Amino acid sequence: MKEEAKDEQEQIMELFLHEKPVGIILSMKDSDEKYASVISKEVDCTYTHVLKILMQFQQYGIVEFKKQGRIKKVMLTDVGGDIAHELEGLKRQLGRLAGEKLRDTPEKSKDEQEKSNGNPPEKSNGNPPEKSNGNPPEKSKENPRQSRENTLEQSRENSSNDLL
Repeated sequence: MKEEAKDEQEQIMELFLHEKPVGIILSMKDSDEKYASVISKEVDCTYTHVLKILMQFQQYGIVEFKKQGRIKKVMLTDVGGDIAHELEGLKRQLGRLAGEKLRDTPEKSKDEQEKSNGNPPEKSNGNPPEKSNGNPPEKSKENPRQSRENTLEQSRENSSNDLL
């Protein structure tokens, strides 16, 4: 009997130590009920995988399915709501730890970063770097076909001038 309980505990632990199940629970936290298809889009996971995880959650009493005709909605149970709250707190704490770790590491200069990447440092011409407005560089407004035609026309003109 104890071994069965241990196996179930291991299964539950394995379930919650993965990104998708945690994402599913957190996705459901702020709403009363949701469609599984909406959850799958929110956590960037296939519908069938989300359903499989939700079925496991249902076995453990974490979620309930509510069927209205052909429509099937999912909602957290009280236990599921508590788990979602705890997971959110854990996520927040881990985020703080990651933030503290980033603050504790000394920042490298640009030259040091490039050296560690194996790239030689950029040479400065003494002028300040050009400012970017955040937009990608403008492309030629000429379409590629027109550009090729213009190039061909110019080469024909050049070759006809060579003949004269």
